[in-house]
Parts: sequence; C-alpha cells; structure tokens
Amino acid sequence: FFAPKGAQQSVASLEKKLLEKRVRELESSLEAVKSEAAEDVKSQLRELKAAEQRNAALQQELVDLHKTVATLRGEVKATLQPSEDKQEFDVELNTMRKAHLQ
Repeated sequence: FFAPKGAQQSVASLEKKLLEKRVRELESSLEAVKSEAAEDVKSQLRELKAAEQRNAALQQELVDLHKTVATLRGEVKATLQPSEDKQEFDVELNTMRKAHLQ
C-alpha cells in the first residue's frame, strides 16, 4: 500500500505521540511502584526495629530471671543448711537439757 508522503508523516507523528504518551504512563506507573516499595521497606524496617527492641527487652528479662533464680536458690540453700548460730544454739540447748535432767 502506497500512501502520500504527508499521510506517512502524519501517521509517524501520531505514532510518536502515542508512544510518548505510553512512555509517560509507564514512567508514572514505575514511580508509583517505587514509592510503594519504599513505603513497604520503611514499614518492614520499623517492624524489625520494634522486634529487635522486644527481643532485647526479653533477653534482659531472662537475665533478670536467672539472677532471681540464683538468689532464691542461695536463700533456699542457706535456709536448709543449719547456720553456725543455729548449731551453737542447739549445742547450748542440749547442754541445758542434760543439766536439767541430771
């Protein structure tokens, strides 16, 4: 099909305008996708920082619990083992009993 030169130029100009419009649409779409991806990354970073803070708090709580358990174990051990004062008291009490019985 043979078209006059002026018609060919009009078609070429129209095609160029349509392609430029499509490029602008694609660029706009790309910017929207970039912006959405950036917001997603920021949101994930905030979630990660919050999770790291919760993790640090839980680790500190675990350390505190271990210290509490160690303290309680020491207290229980001290309570279960007779102290020197108690042993001296028992010796004196037994001595008094023996003296009283004699």
